[in-house]
Amino acid sequence: MANKLLPFAQYYIDMLSTVGSEATELHTPFDERRLLEVLAEHMARELGVESVAVGAWVEGALEGSQQASPGRPLVVVEGL
Repeated sequence: MANKLLPFAQYYIDMLSTVGSEATELHTPFDERRLLEVLAEHMARELGVESVAVGAWVEGALEGSQQASPGRPLVVVEGL
């Protein structure tokens, strides 16, 4: 799975170089949840998993986990 995340890391580094500090702001110019919902089938295929579910953050749902924030979705892997 790490090799699937490296392109995102490179994209983020490129954004910092291109856009500057605005790349780290806590808002996005698009609907992140809708984008993830649209790409869920593609993400599942690329990651080699049966499905990818996109949901809303529920406070206290996952003890000890970090909270999702704009531009930094929470990823939960189940059933491994």
